[in-house]
Amino acid sequence: MKAYRSFWKPWIGLLAASLLFGCATENTADFSDNDSTETLYERYIERYDSSGPLVTWLYDETGALAEYSKFDYPDDLHETVSTYSSEAATEDVLVSKVYYTYDADGNLVSGEFWSVADGALTKQTVFSVTYNSQGNYLDYLEQDADGNAIEHRVCTYDSSGENYLSETYYSDAGTADRIVEYDCTYDSTDTWKYLQEDHYYLLDTGYERNVVHTFTWTADDLMYLQTDFDESDVMVQAIMYTFEDGKKKTRSFYNQNGLLLLYRTYQYNAAGTLIELCYYNYGNSEGNELTVKEAYSLYTDDAGNSMYEKRYYTYSYASKSPSLKGTESALSAGQLGKPAAAHHTDAD
Repeated sequence: MKAYRSFWKPWIGLLAASLLFGCATENTADFSDNDSTETLYERYIERYDSSGPLVTWLYDETGALAEYSKFDYPDDLHETVSTYSSEAATEDVLVSKVYYTYDADGNLVSGEFWSVADGALTKQTVFSVTYNSQGNYLDYLEQDADGNAIEHRVCTYDSSGENYLSETYYSDAGTADRIVEYDCTYDSTDTWKYLQEDHYYLLDTGYERNVVHTFTWTADDLMYLQTDFDESDVMVQAIMYTFEDGKKKTRSFYNQNGLLLLYRTYQYNAAGTLIELCYYNYGNSEGNELTVKEAYSLYTDDAGNSMYEKRYYTYSYASKSPSLKGTESALSAGQLGKPAAAHHTDAD
């Protein structure tokens, strides 16, 4: 493993030392909200039972219904999601349909996304997935209606089947045109603990550039620092994560000069369920600014139905332009999901 001396820049060395010896402190918001305006950007509501979602409602920032979806489970191996522009759910307001197929272990193995065009349902995209015995994906292929690859990735694992060793992206449905690859190495004792991830990608000039992510952990595994280096061994950014009771608490982004730019905070209820995720911007003269908040809740409605709700709020300040939405939208049922998430994905 290459020794990255750029890691020991004064500021990053102190940051790493604070992390390793448990001295780093959690970020807290100190912004003044007397000139901020909170806007409900999007609201997603789901009614569900033991089968899964039954119906969902997606409302836009004006409070208008943007999508209404109904879920059908004809048997244990299939699922159909029909999305409409109206809660009337008639064929004349049908927007799309998604068909899913599962294997006997409950893994999602294929799907088709159809949308209405010129009054008729037209196939848009399809995907297929294979898994290992631990339920971790081996091959994920998404294609358009003509069979062209939209996304194709292949993953390998260690002998446990849990720790991924390589994740490779291809531009074709086969494995001839490799465009991106991630290789991961782990601690020899705590074999689940990743220490380094190497990122290779193909440039127009035909050669591959190497970006390296290194991970430094505290002794109690409650904090770790991800430090990213470019192909010239120059540190480009660092991300610090903190945990509590096995749950992520904060995630802070620093640039190559040690300036805190962005961070997130996570809040949970007594059952350990995430109820709030806040995104803060620190790169401004006013100090910390809350830009986006996601609020989650589980409850039972008056009719005794099990309900899930997710709300997105954005914030604007009198002295600045309105805040942009800083996260992905709530996944509407009319979209083709990604059942086999990439291992390297920068998840929340």
